[in-house]
Amino acid sequence: MIQMNDAIVLYCSLGGNTEEVAALIKEALSDRCRVHMHHVSEAPKNLPYEDSLLFLGAYTWGDGKLPAEMRKTLRRLYKEEGISPSDVACFGTGDKMFPLYCRAVDEMEHHTVRHGLTVIGPSLKIEQSPRNKKEEVRAWAETVHDIARHHQPIL
Repeated sequence: MIQMNDAIVLYCSLGGNTEEVAALIKEALSDRCRVHMHHVSEAPKNLPYEDSLLFLGAYTWGDGKLPAEMRKTLRRLYKEEGISPSDVACFGTGDKMFPLYCRAVDEMEHHTVRHGLTVIGPSLKIEQSPRNKKEEVRAWAETVHDIARHHQPIL
């Protein structure tokens, strides 16, 4: 079992829906650990990634694409800085009228695993706004945090 001191929520949001999910995650975990929540363009470089649970959130852009600002952030974190958080969880918002619903979440998970990091729990995909899904978001965040606290990394 690891000591989970911090959770870091990095997100990119265009219409505010993904930011709203990020805020709900922060609210759900604020009594369990320190939560650092930042838009990817405003995230400080000195966040405590080691031994932290990292939440990555993005909207799906265009034809199922991960927004460029999140792609750049993942490149910076994983390739250039070589961060190694204990665990990573991904969430996102999208619209089911498009064929590649919330594909940005799948892309974030792909890049995370490709760089040797662990994605824990199921991802969270929200249809547009989380306004009617506050309890679902809260339960997901708490479940992911519980999984991370009890996760035994394989050495």
